[in-house]
Amino acid sequence: MSSSSDNLDNLCFLCGAVQGKYVCPRCNVYYCSLDCYRSAKHANCSEQFYKECIQEEMAVDAPNPDDAKSVQKILTRLQEADKLGVDGGFLEDGEDDGEESEGDSDDLASESEDLAARLAGIDLNNPELVWQKLSAEEKAEFQSIIASGDASQIVPAWEPWWMHRQPLVQEVTDSDDYKKKCPQISTKIPLLKDIAKVNPGVKYGISNAVMAYVIVARHFQGDHLEPDLVSEAADCLMDLSLSLGKGENFADGESAVTSVKMQATEILESAQDDLDLALDDFSKIMEGPSTDEVSYYLLCALSDCINVLSKATKKGNGKSSNGEFSKRFLASGRESKWTKKQLMVTIKKLEFYTAWVKSCC
Repeated sequence: MSSSSDNLDNLCFLCGAVQGKYVCPRCNVYYCSLDCYRSAKHANCSEQFYKECIQEEMAVDAPNPDDAKSVQKILTRLQEADKLGVDGGFLEDGEDDGEESEGDSDDLASESEDLAARLAGIDLNNPELVWQKLSAEEKAEFQSIIASGDASQIVPAWEPWWMHRQPLVQEVTDSDDYKKKCPQISTKIPLLKDIAKVNPGVKYGISNAVMAYVIVARHFQGDHLEPDLVSEAADCLMDLSLSLGKGENFADGESAVTSVKMQATEILESAQDDLDLALDDFSKIMEGPSTDEVSYYLLCALSDCINVLSKATKKGNGKSSNGEFSKRFLASGRESKWTKKQLMVTIKKLEFYTAWVKSCC
């Protein structure tokens, strides 16, 4: 239990009237409300804090590449970061902020309404326009989220397209609705003329490629085809799948999957929980949405791999945004480290994999 002296120490430094619920991240003083934080007594600190966050800290701290794919989604949810204090102040570790005072509630409601008004009519999918409408405090708050590495906690979780499993009893009218979320299967790839001559070990190469694909899709939160990320996603796919990147053959399915897990551990520093999730994803794709369409998800995954590499070969002709937000937070839109010829050869291999699946299943 805290002593009376501790309670006095935790009084709001700015008004001295009530208990301080927040701690200024720059000068470490306790404060109780938005009004106190913005008071003249604290103005020098708060204004300097915003300036440093935007002009210095942003320039020094390189953005986390894992967060680049989700920054657009975070912008529209800044006001929902309930673990942050008011205007960049953080609650002290282990402290519950309890119920808000009526004044604080009104202030926060007013700020939310103000943000909504500023964003009215703005294309929320355009980060440059949204960034221009944010205040200095909101920009600093966004930067603190990115720097903390906790962005994933306020970004809506991505639901992979392969999660659906057809029930045994279903309505005929909506039985194929789930396919609208799946990558389109390439219809230009013909069946193999003489599948008997194909090395049966090709199925292990397919397993290796698909295991790599589910990790890439999860890693980029489903944004692996976005223009600013597709080259990085292509590099990741080629690096994780030794079947695609180095033409390696595998003796069995277990070694094919284990190879990807080892690559992911080394390259992406994937945790065991992530690898277990990837294995579950891999199993769902191999099982398909139903017993009648076992190969459907597998064909979708191979087609999406082709899409990633195809877009990466054309990346040099794309245009990257030169806006302030893109320069600070988004990937540079660089080209793949693999040559166009290497990517095209791999695309041909994936087309062969697709033809084999179509012919066998």
